[in-house]
Amino acid sequence: MSTILVPPFISWLCEVLLADFKGDRTQTMWEGYLQYRICQHVLDKGFTLEFGVTGGDGTNGCGVRRARLGAAETRVSDISGLDKDSVNLVVRSPATGAPQLRLQTASYSQTGRKAGRSTFGTFRKGLKYVSDGLPRTTAFVFVADFESYQSLMGVRRGERGPDIKDNVFELPSLLASTKPQQSNVEDCQGVFYRFPTIDLIERVIGAIWRPLT
Repeated sequence: MSTILVPPFISWLCEVLLADFKGDRTQTMWEGYLQYRICQHVLDKGFTLEFGVTGGDGTNGCGVRRARLGAAETRVSDISGLDKDSVNLVVRSPATGAPQLRLQTASYSQTGRKAGRSTFGTFRKGLKYVSDGLPRTTAFVFVADFESYQSLMGVRRGERGPDIKDNVFELPSLLASTKPQQSNVEDCQGVFYRFPTIDLIERVIGAIWRPLT
């Protein structure tokens, strides 16, 4: 397989999340927490976040950005002409003319109310959103307990229970190394990081995008 070129924004985001989550015991438990951390990181870097109400013509929303780099204060401005979309986060680069990047996000926990195979349909949803989007303008970012990540590959927890047949994806196993693994996922490309946390639970950060064709 030829080398996959990871988009610069995706590479940067995965690296800062990786450093952020190594000392965090709870990041897979609440999906909104992953979005919150991404928001903080992209605002700190000078990007703008765009939020709107989906549906109808002339949809309006707001843009959120830092008052200046390194400042904690945020500024909110009205924007108009947003396209109808179901994406979680829209990130705009400070560079003039740079495209918006639409991010789908998800978290997968092996314990608590988010545990269980029924939640893994969100992985298919994220993958489909990226597959249907324009190349390099959409991405799917997720964090998972390693056990949940393996379940996405069809690896069952323990010896009891039926085989996992639904929502099974061809993902890199990540068992041999903690180095970033690049892999094709259906008609998309992805990069995956396995890492231990301070409580010795192993987790995975992954990002999937549609390549330029």
